[in-house]
Amino acid sequence: MSDMKYSIKHLDFTEHQMFLENLYSYSFFQTPAWIESLINSYPGYYNQSLLFEFADGVQIFLPLIGIKKLAGIIHTSHSMPFNTYGGLLSVHNGMQSYMDTVVSFIMKGNCWKFVLTPSPFELSKIPYHALEVPLETHFLDLDSDYLKVWEECYDSKNRNQIRKARKSGMEILINPPDSGKRYFELYKSSLDIRKTKTTLTYPKELFLQLQRFPESVKYYFAVTGLKTYAGIMVFWGKNTAIYWGAAITEEGKPLCANQYLLDYAIQESIANKILKFDLGASKGIHSLSKFKESFGAKKIMYSSYVIKKL
Repeated sequence: MSDMKYSIKHLDFTEHQMFLENLYSYSFFQTPAWIESLINSYPGYYNQSLLFEFADGVQIFLPLIGIKKLAGIIHTSHSMPFNTYGGLLSVHNGMQSYMDTVVSFIMKGNCWKFVLTPSPFELSKIPYHALEVPLETHFLDLDSDYLKVWEECYDSKNRNQIRKARKSGMEILINPPDSGKRYFELYKSSLDIRKTKTTLTYPKELFLQLQRFPESVKYYFAVTGLKTYAGIMVFWGKNTAIYWGAAITEEGKPLCANQYLLDYAIQESIANKILKFDLGASKGIHSLSKFKESFGAKKIMYSSYVIKKL
């Protein structure tokens, strides 16, 4: 396929979203909303997304972030950053056979490193000269009947904790006007408690930018009056939702506030015909893995690919 003729087109955000709508499913991380949030939050980030149009009629879209470092001397390309999902997107079958052509195009410019992270459910051909990096996440298959998920997926301890939280007097706020600021304050407070040298931190601006997309970005908060006990973030794509972040106060832990919020987010996802709920990685933390498994989520392995200029 490497000698097949093709043309390249840069899509604006409207065209990007229109392309996605023709797919059976897509992740929020593959949307223009995620790209726009990143480039408005991180200096040196820019939209590098490309549509490849091949002579045989196949179209492949690559959501892509370019990153400039050292005053623009070093360029890297990511589909997508932070191990979020990118990859080759198309309505055509067999698009993985075009992988080497796409990689070759990205690397022939001034790109020093290209990181490709397809969705766990996309079959991937390993790009030529790529380093394969194993990753993991947890997925919950949703049924159209919430009670069936409650009874057959949640374990008994989790159900009891959620019942306790429902009786606590906490209410749930969804996307209040100060969502980004409120969540960042919770997030920063929890980081101060558990921060390690390997903790990945996000800037306040990213949470403020994400707040601009309430149809896809859901901030859920557990509150009583003016007191906020916990917050979670869930991103909706097409047929998929991703539990991306959680922050909780010390007072919220005995109230099982995170379980309360996550259960509600799953209910909302079912009501909106979401088929797969991604609870993210546990990063080797046993307690975090057990928390996600208590909702019935199954661990799934997938890979990210790193290609460096030879």
